[in-house]
Amino acid sequence: MKNIIVYAYSDVRYDPRILKQCRALANAGFIVEFFGVRYSKKKTAESFSTNFFLSRSNKRYIQFLQYFAFIIYIFVTQVRFLNRDAVFIVHNMPNFLVIPLIVSKSFGKTIILDLHDDSILAVRKYFANKLFIKVVEFIEHGISLRIPTRLIVANSILRQRVEKVTLKSVLTLHNYPEDDSQIRHMRYRKGSPLKLVYIGHLGSHYDLCGVIEYLIALPDLPVSLDIYGDGVEAVDAKKLVKLNGLESKVRFHGRYAAKNIPTILSKYDLGIAPYKKTEFTNTLLPVKIMEYTVNGLASLGTPIQGNKLYFNDGDILYVDSISEFEKTINKILLGEVDLAEMQQKARISIEKLSWSHEREKFLDFIDE
Repeated sequence: MKNIIVYAYSDVRYDPRILKQCRALANAGFIVEFFGVRYSKKKTAESFSTNFFLSRSNKRYIQFLQYFAFIIYIFVTQVRFLNRDAVFIVHNMPNFLVIPLIVSKSFGKTIILDLHDDSILAVRKYFANKLFIKVVEFIEHGISLRIPTRLIVANSILRQRVEKVTLKSVLTLHNYPEDDSQIRHMRYRKGSPLKLVYIGHLGSHYDLCGVIEYLIALPDLPVSLDIYGDGVEAVDAKKLVKLNGLESKVRFHGRYAAKNIPTILSKYDLGIAPYKKTEFTNTLLPVKIMEYTVNGLASLGTPIQGNKLYFNDGDILYVDSISEFEKTINKILLGEVDLAEMQQKARISIEKLSWSHEREKFLDFIDE
């Protein structure tokens, strides 16, 4: 029976993309082993084996050191699979995590790199030094993309960028959530206080602080915001909330298990997915909006390229300023916007990306 070995600088229990892939592979009869890092000490039972190397730090400079330690971990742990029928899947970020698997490739193993994001554009968020970026680009494209047998990408925008630098076989596998939940969402009642929710990683490319500033500027709006997740943006967001005495309106709940997403979202009226407009965010198809949509919520977001490409006009509420935010919220409170109808339209727009369909493409690609 074929072994599928999955590597990621992530915790599979908290990463919906990796989790559903591992579950699909295990359910299809493969022997799946995940090797990654730990976000919490909570134990959960899965249909596949999990191995955690270390606890992931939230401090960026420590994360860089952990990347290199994780590379050594990959190099060592791959050895016991060299004489087995095995396929290796590596999830970026960054791409260079695939480099130690050149050993397995020399033994004739299939190596697949799953690109969640454009790593070069992500690096540019943090570093301005052109020479450093050139070196990273050489490692990420010139070396890392040569090692995999095949590639997976998260959306068609990213695929176009990848195909400019490689001729390898590429599968577009969208981040559509697993949609087997039986939890039903309550319809928003006109005039009721509006409950907003943000769920997911709090990276620096999100504009969560921008939404909090809207709430600070509009203290009389009957709106609350609950935030689930963790990341570098959380530090500034928490400071902003505390500084302005907004703790009763904005609450932070920390990390959550991917399996709990339907239960969490069932408590709220509107999901938010605010992004800073950059070259990097214009390569994204926001997973949050798909999670909100599949779990019965309408979405408020930023008009980035991925939203415009995959969703139709009227599927998502877009705001870019305090005045637009205030106007949109008041329309919802007055019943001039039907959130249930908007969610249903958005669901139709992305139904073709459903995991039941994507899963079959994924399994066929792995077993080629």
